[in-house]
Order: sequence, then C-alpha cells, then structure tokens
Amino acid sequence: MKSRKIVLFMLVMLILPVVVFLFSERAIYHYSSGSTKQFLHEWYLNRRENLKTPEVKIVKEERIEETDKKVVLYYADETLHFAVLKQGLFNNAYKVDFISDISQSIEGRYIRTDSGYYALIVGENPSMRVDEVKADIPSLYDPVKWDISEVEYFIHFERLPGEYTENGILQIKAFDDSGEDITQEYKNY
Repeated sequence: MKSRKIVLFMLVMLILPVVVFLFSERAIYHYSSGSTKQFLHEWYLNRRENLKTPEVKIVKEERIEETDKKVVLYYADETLHFAVLKQGLFNNAYKVDFISDISQSIEGRYIRTDSGYYALIVGENPSMRVDEVKADIPSLYDPVKWDISEVEYFIHFERLPGEYTENGILQIKAFDDSGEDITQEYKNY
C-alpha cells in the first residue's frame, strides 16, 4: 500500500511540470502593452517562416469583464487585426485563443469565456461617420446597441444569457447619426 502511494506521488511529480509547461507555453507574463506587442511580434515570427515579420502597433486592448479573456486591437502589415487572448491556469499569463484580420472595418463574434458567452464587436470608425452599431442576437428580444460616435477604434462586448451556446460570426448593422442604415457603405470603407 505504501509503495503504491510512493509510485503515485512520483507519477504526479513527473506529470505536473509537463502540464504546467503546456498551459504556460508562449505566454505573456505582464499586462502591459509592450509585453502584448512583443508577444504578437513573436507569434507572427514563429508562424511566418522565411517571410518578413510585420511591425505590430497596439491600438487598444481590453479585458472582458471578470473573465479569462482579453481582446487586443492592433495593426500588422498595415491591416487592422484583433486577437482574443486567453489567460492561463497556472501563471495568469495569456495565450492566443484566435487572431483575425478586420477586413470590413468591423468584426463581430460570439466568444466563449470561463464565465459564459459574450457578443464581441471590434473595429474602427475612421471617418467618425458611424454613430451606433446594432447586433441582433437570437436569444435576446431587443438588439444589442453600442454607441461608437466618439471613438476611432472600439472594443465592445455584451454578456449573453446562460443558456446561449452559439459560436461564430455576429451579424452587425451600422447607423449614422440620423438613424440611417449605412452598413454596406461602412463595411466597404
């Protein structure tokens, strides 16, 4: 019986460092923008063999309430991108959950966090022409509205009801200050 406990203890001591390494690989160890910028630069460097690594310029970053995710809006190759970073279990460091470019000035997604699902919109309002952005979410009665009239770059999120389980792209509409739908014009900007 005692030898079983010793073997079990030794097995745990061998496996635990491997688990810690896997959960903390390629992590950001600080919350500052400089660390995020360096991390994204290295992320591109490791995925683009024999290609020029882009200059990364952080525009905005924001943690999604009290969850394990943070969103970073940044430029790389003169294209606006966003990354959703997930906080690790052991060292509170972040790793890439996913990265996407924003090809139509705005991007919307459903994302899952440790606290449930969120609707997320990120993007730019370069001419400050868009006043409000709306998203119809099937499980909510009223559309979710975000005011973006005063900002050039934005990250907004809305917690969804507990039973919500959809992933993927969020359908978004943009409106100017008179309430006119300018979605197509805005997305083609």
